[in-house]
Amino acid sequence: MRKVALASSFTIDRIDLKGRIYERIGGPAYYASLALYMIGLEPLIITSLGNNVKKVRDLLPEYDLLNIVDTDRGCSSIYTFYHRYGENGKRYSEIHKTGCYVGLDKLDREVLNDTDWILVSPVYREIRPEHIAGLVNSKKVALDLQGYSREITDHGVKSSIENLQKHLRMLSGLYIIHLSSDDIQDIASGGDNDLYKVSGLISRALITAYTIGASGGYIYVSRGHSSSYVVGNMIRGVWHYIPAYKEKENGDPTGCGDIFLASMVGYMARGYSIIDSALRASIISGIRVSRGFPIPIDHDEIEKIAETLRRSIRRTYI
Repeated sequence: MRKVALASSFTIDRIDLKGRIYERIGGPAYYASLALYMIGLEPLIITSLGNNVKKVRDLLPEYDLLNIVDTDRGCSSIYTFYHRYGENGKRYSEIHKTGCYVGLDKLDREVLNDTDWILVSPVYREIRPEHIAGLVNSKKVALDLQGYSREITDHGVKSSIENLQKHLRMLSGLYIIHLSSDDIQDIASGGDNDLYKVSGLISRALITAYTIGASGGYIYVSRGHSSSYVVGNMIRGVWHYIPAYKEKENGDPTGCGDIFLASMVGYMARGYSIIDSALRASIISGIRVSRGFPIPIDHDEIEKIAETLRRSIRRTYI
């Protein structure tokens, strides 16, 4: 089974869905690791748990399936969020407690010997950019930008593109970066116009993925892209719209961005082309909204849906 390393954090999420509030495990360490597992890969989770192991284990039935490397056994805190969704699906979040640093610099590099990919997905800057920069020459690094867009204010958690630009100055040579409309709430409109607004970030990586909640997303492949991965019928230097897969209008979109990027990385690690990987990532994210998470993946079903959905891919010139 192929391995993908995942540097990230678990969270405790208190979800408010139309007044119904419940607590569950969350965070990219949860959604991304199980998405990788569901599509047939072995996730190696690099995180900080410390004395939160029992809490995470109690909320996570799949805990014993996961290979977890704890970089801070003295950690005494875990990210705790309150999430509320508006009628338009937009998420409003408050952070009630922060977590511990995830020490990539403390990691024995032999742990990463049998994986080509490392997916880095911080919740709130708990992974230092300089430690990510030290990996780009030896690994294919996929970075979810969400944790670097966030700031904690008196009015809750706010995200902005200015935060991204400030915290990512030292990073380049990444294989994939992913951000969503939630990560640039200050300027996002949720369509093609957003591509102008995020264009200043595309020089950081060979591939840029921008997703818009349950409305699909866009993939950009740099003109300088050269790798063993098949670009397919994509044109370098042009955005490609990847349609959303919707089974019903209402559902729970929590974790869809984490699931999308993990699924895209997972399919690329299995040898799929960029466009085919993104398409299947969109399908799995859509299934999550309507069917819950985690769920069994029927790979034949995914392939059939992909053949239909492929017809709606379009190029977007800006």
